[in-house]
Amino acid sequence: AYNAPLPMPTLAVHTPDDGLIAWESCVGNGPNVASVEVSGCHTTICRSAEMREAVVRFLAPANTLEQAAE
Repeated sequence: AYNAPLPMPTLAVHTPDDGLIAWESCVGNGPNVASVEVSGCHTTICRSAEMREAVVRFLAPANTLEQAAE
């Protein structure tokens, strides 16, 4: 069940600078997934301007998954 594709659009954000979690495990794949790489470490990624911009692009109603992953 954990490997089943999610039925709704999903944003997978990863950072190679995480320091706690292997970034490769955070890369999303599947037809409903936009995968975005941002900079920052595990504890500060939530305050990252890149992260906020990625979420805003993903949540914008007119965007497609491809546009969210840019």
